[in-house]
Formats: sequence, C-alpha cells, structure tokens
Amino acid sequence: MMSYDKLVSQLLQLGDTDIKPKPNLEKLKKLQQALQTGPEAVTEMILDSSTDLDKAYKHSDKWLDYQKKFGITTQHIPELIEILTDKELLWAPGDSKEVWAPTHAARALGQLGAAEALPALVSLFPIVENIYNANADWLCNELPDIFALIGKSAIPVLAPIIADNTLHDSQRTLASESLRKIAEYHSDLLEQCKDIFITQFQHYQTNPYELNGFIEGSLCSLKAVEAIDLIREAHKAKKVDVRVHGSLAWVEYELGLSTKRPKFNYDENELPPELLEQHLKAKQATDQFLESSSFLSKALASSSPSSPSSPSSPSSLSSPLPPLPLPRK
Repeated sequence: MMSYDKLVSQLLQLGDTDIKPKPNLEKLKKLQQALQTGPEAVTEMILDSSTDLDKAYKHSDKWLDYQKKFGITTQHIPELIEILTDKELLWAPGDSKEVWAPTHAARALGQLGAAEALPALVSLFPIVENIYNANADWLCNELPDIFALIGKSAIPVLAPIIADNTLHDSQRTLASESLRKIAEYHSDLLEQCKDIFITQFQHYQTNPYELNGFIEGSLCSLKAVEAIDLIREAHKAKKVDVRVHGSLAWVEYELGLSTKRPKFNYDENELPPELLEQHLKAKQATDQFLESSSFLSKALASSSPSSPSSPSSPSSLSSPLPPLPLPRK
C-alpha cells in the first residue's frame, strides 16, 4: 500500500461514516397495515411513494464534508486519485476500514469538482460487470452522484460510454444513471442531457432491453414529454425491459399524459418474448419456493409447543419488516 499525505491518510481509517436515517414510524405503520391487507395494498403504497419525481435523491447529502472536516483541497487531488485506484485498498478485506478509503476518495474528488479524476473514475466501470463483486455495489450507488458533483465536464466522458455497444450492459447503464444525476443536479444542463438520452433511445432496436428501460426512466425523471412518440414505438416493438421502469401506461402517467394511474407499474406481457420466458420461469421458481417454505413453516408450527404469538401472526412495529422491491424513480 502506498504512503499518503498526512491529511489524506486519514481517509484510510474512516470506515463507514454515512449518516444513518432515523426510521419513519408512521411509514412503517402504514407498511405494516398494507402487508396485513394484501399485495394490492402494498402495490398501492409503492406507487404512491414513487410519484414524487421532481426531487432528486442525493446520496451526497449523507457524506462528510472532506474539505471542512479534514482540510483536503485541490492540491490533494493526485493522491485522492491514487487512493481511488489503489488495488490493495479496492480489494482490502470487507470488514476492514481500509476498504472504505476509495469510496471516501471518490466522494472527496466529487466535492472538489475534480475533472482530472474522470479517467480514473471511468477506469472502475468494468468492476460493475460482476454483481457479486463487493465493490460493484458502492460504485453503482455513488458514482452517479460523484459525476453529478463534477458536472458539465463529465458529460463528454459519459455520453460515448452510453453509446458504445461493445461495452458490457452494466457499464452503459451506470453511465446512463450518472448522466441522469447530472441533469438532476444542474438544471442548466437538463436539455443537453435530454438530447443525449433521446439520441441514444433512437437506437432502441439495437440497445440492450435493460438500457432502454433505464434511458426511458431518465426521460421520465427529466420530464421529456417530447420523447413520448419514440417511447411508444419502442414499447410497440417490445424492445424495453419494463421491469426496469414500467409499462407504457405507467410512463404516460408519469409524464402527465394520462390522469389514470395504472394498477401496477409494469405489465409482464409487455416484456420482449425471451425476457418474458425467463421472467415466468423465475416467477414459477419463486412461487414453488414460497409454497415449500409455507408448508415447512406450518409443519414446524404444528410440531412445536403453542406460544402466545404464532409464526403467522402480524409482526409488531419493533420487528424488522421484509424489504420491498420499490420502483425506480
């Protein structure tokens, strides 16, 4: 591992410093009630929570101020880039503090608006091709906000990645999400980013289905009503993975072209044929697993002494609630 300036070396021992949000008890109570009512009530709640599209969620709101807290300035940019790409740190043990150092370096580079760090940031993109790689998670979650903090100079770096059909789908998707964040952070760059998305969506026939879904989501998030005819064409041709963002009816509702909110945010019958086949197989396997799990739970319950709280009774507010697949904003 390289040695670093005294100020920068502090990042090696920070570990996880995210500001943890307090639980929203009112929201938990509503969720519990929806879970008790049934899947339709849960879906209704999810759709309600996904309609506020004007507020961009910023991971950067949870980050430390590296300039104020540690005195890190633009003179430290070269060393921050070294930390960002230091393989010993990137592949440090998952339970170590050092493994967080590249994350802190990337955040600091974003806060400094370090355009010179763009090649180093892009060099990390191949890591996201392996979803089982521990680093893939933070890269997907945080790089879009880091590019957004850097701003305009990141656009000519990201646009060619989105357009490059020789790259892995995950790299193109990450670049697409980063471009969307730039538009959400910088209103003066909105039209430029929309034009890039619309130009790329014109290639919906050859784009990967998932990428079409992410670009479509970005067009909705950026209120690109002018792209609706193109979006309708892509859906008619069944070239969009509707599991990413939603059905055509959902897109039209989000863009304000329909006042009728769909019951579900996607219709599996809109999936391309090969994706539908995969989807139905996965759904069947999930149903079989849940059925066998339910049978096992009942068998265990019947064989154990009775208790005041049965396994099938509603959980209390203090109990952890199962995670829900929220639609992408």
